[in-house]
Amino acid sequence: MLVIEDNPEQWWLIQKALESCLPGVEPVWFSNQHTTKAYLEECAVRGRYPHLILLDLYLPDREVGLAMLQRIRQGSSALRKVPILVLSHSNRMEDITEAYTLGANAYMVKPLNEQEWSAHFQTVTEYWSQ
Repeated sequence: MLVIEDNPEQWWLIQKALESCLPGVEPVWFSNQHTTKAYLEECAVRGRYPHLILLDLYLPDREVGLAMLQRIRQGSSALRKVPILVLSHSNRMEDITEAYTLGANAYMVKPLNEQEWSAHFQTVTEYWSQ
């Protein structure tokens, strides 16, 4: 699982929630578009992509997150098949619509604490495992 999140505190919450809900999953974390791009290029060389991408929409701003989403969706055919869950503190319809328009598979408003993250990831786990 690839996690693209620029806030270390949010990454910590995500990591803790993933450990409790998906103990066998090793998340890979990148905090900006440059290191993420390099990682995805490395994945292409190896021919192995993550099974799921969690992408912060505001990376650090909306335009960067949307550009990252668009870049992933315009990548190789194998990369385009990877589900992308967009995460954001924003519940603005404009953000949600734009994320789906650019190819997000799901959009989740970020929870506020570790317990809420765990509950959200439990739901995500149940959804994606079906």
